[in-house]
Amino acid sequence: MSNFLINPYRFAVATQQYCQSNSNTSEGFNAGRIGVGTHLGSGHVLAGETISSVKLRLQYVGSSSTAFQIKFYNSSAVLISTFATGNTSSIASSFTEYDFSGDEDIPADGGYIGLFITGDNDLAVSYSSTTNESNAVLAFFGSTYSDTWADRGTDDALRYCADY
Repeated sequence: MSNFLINPYRFAVATQQYCQSNSNTSEGFNAGRIGVGTHLGSGHVLAGETISSVKLRLQYVGSSSTAFQIKFYNSSAVLISTFATGNTSSIASSFTEYDFSGDEDIPADGGYIGLFITGDNDLAVSYSSTTNESNAVLAFFGSTYSDTWADRGTDDALRYCADY
């Protein structure tokens, strides 16, 4: 009998993709709102997975150059990491899909994926207002009254794709 040594680096690991993209409604940043995202519940397909890419449909709606970040939070709304960064100067004036790469674990009990802006309200993000997505709802971070996550409702979810 022969013994073989298999090189594990020779084989590519299959990447899966999850998308929530039923419709194209615009949501912006205003009234102190600095973040728009999705609250992923513990039963969501991405809970407990490692995310390698997030795709968002963004639109530049302002006149100045403003930095933005994609951040991940745990289910207690504590920041896990900043996944990716960008600047509104590189965003088109019509909705366009942008792919941001990184490497982050979503806790098994869920959490938040959010888009944050610093400075002027120069960015709009696409969200789905007709979703039946299980265990995920659109959420906002920050307002005139509070700097925490607040879920918007059961039929709304951030329009995104994630590779894991």
